[in-house]
Amino acid sequence: MIKLKDNTPNREYWNIVKGLGILLVVVGHACTFSVEFVYIFHLQLFFFVSGYLYSEKKYGEHPVQYVKKRFVSLWLKYMILSAILVILHNPLYDMGMQRLDATRYSAGDILLNLVYCVIGNSKELLGGTLWFLPALFLVVVFLEIIVCISRRLEKLTGHTVVKLVFQAVLILAMTYLGYRLIAAEYDFVADLQGVLAVMLYAWLGYIIRNYADISKLINLKITKIIAVVVMIIGFGYVYWYSTRHWVDLIFGSVTLSMYLPAIVGIVACLILSYIIKAIPVVGKFFEIMGKNSLIIMIEI
Repeated sequence: MIKLKDNTPNREYWNIVKGLGILLVVVGHACTFSVEFVYIFHLQLFFFVSGYLYSEKKYGEHPVQYVKKRFVSLWLKYMILSAILVILHNPLYDMGMQRLDATRYSAGDILLNLVYCVIGNSKELLGGTLWFLPALFLVVVFLEIIVCISRRLEKLTGHTVVKLVFQAVLILAMTYLGYRLIAAEYDFVADLQGVLAVMLYAWLGYIIRNYADISKLINLKITKIIAVVVMIIGFGYVYWYSTRHWVDLIFGSVTLSMYLPAIVGIVACLILSYIIKAIPVVGKFFEIMGKNSLIIMIEI
């Protein structure tokens, strides 16, 4: 069996990665000229980071503990924030702070929309970006379940290859199913179709943390030079792709070819984050954004 790599995440670096990601989310929402470009990889980056930060050594044998932790940090937070928006719907409507096509809620409407908050399907437009919380919860929980089952297969057979093949087949099947559901314009509770479609990114993050040791390579001068070249070419390729294809996981604009540029964009962001980390003031700024990325996401 292959032992898991003892790769303890550098929190400063990964906060910078999240900071870069949240900046791209803000740019994507605020600058129409950038939408086609950043939508290809900005949210996918967050799912990749979540997969990397998942600790199999800590939670591989304790799935219930992990699910409880993520439920409190993601789904429960989503329910509370969404419920507050439902309760404030009528007061905001009366003050003219809802969309022109919004209607005033009856008591029954309020109750129904509170139920939607519980199942991860809130209809409150002012909480539009909150959809990300239950979606992220389902992604990391699915990953935890897959890892837990595959670990048992590994112990049963004595071969890590069996574990990884099982993971790969299941992840690819889930990803393809999610893509097909989005393409067919299905809309499930908690954006399940989108959750399935991004499982590949979370799994790749998990694989790199646990089975790849690239720390020594990163410190080589030639590696840094190559990395910068790769980053420039990578962003160039993603931009070229974005001028020819519109990708939006939420609004159903997808194509199978979207996965490659998304991965290229993620890699380019990881390299750019190393460059940012080397610039003290800039690095600190991005680190602070990364630490508060969830709050910024909610407020967009």
